[in-house]
Amino acid sequence: MMIPAVLFTFNWWLLVFIMIFPFLIWLKVVDKSRLLEIMIVGLFAGIIASFLDMVGVSFSLWSYGNQLLQVLPMLSPVNFSLLPCIYMLVYQRIPSWKPYVIILTLLAAFGAFVAEPVFSWLHIYHVITWKYSYSFPIYIAIGIGIKALTEKLAVIQQQKRQE
Repeated sequence: MMIPAVLFTFNWWLLVFIMIFPFLIWLKVVDKSRLLEIMIVGLFAGIIASFLDMVGVSFSLWSYGNQLLQVLPMLSPVNFSLLPCIYMLVYQRIPSWKPYVIILTLLAAFGAFVAEPVFSWLHIYHVITWKYSYSFPIYIAIGIGIKALTEKLAVIQQQKRQE
């Protein structure tokens, strides 16, 4: 059995860290009284991020040099851990819309203009025809869409409980 060249490299360990550490933080600070609602945010974030990642890779907008699991064409630690945990924490901590959008915008700027270039520099993420600036509004739109949908579901649930 051949071991992939990326296994146990710095980038591989970084991806392991990115897969585990956000959930450790999240487990310590999650509001357990709102666990289901907050986990819905994380589920939506993971599904949306994975879908968009598959589309981007399929259309050769970007590719990945190093992955945690070489069998998946996506950046699983970011899609299934980092982004969902960030969206869940922001949703939990910032209930009103205006500060939520401001924090979301700052985090989107960090993700698009700092994190993505660092991942490129580390040869984990390779932009082909994509530009980092394209990611910025997408990160914001994901957060706004998830918050709106989750709040709508919470209202529906509350109405059903009152019936």
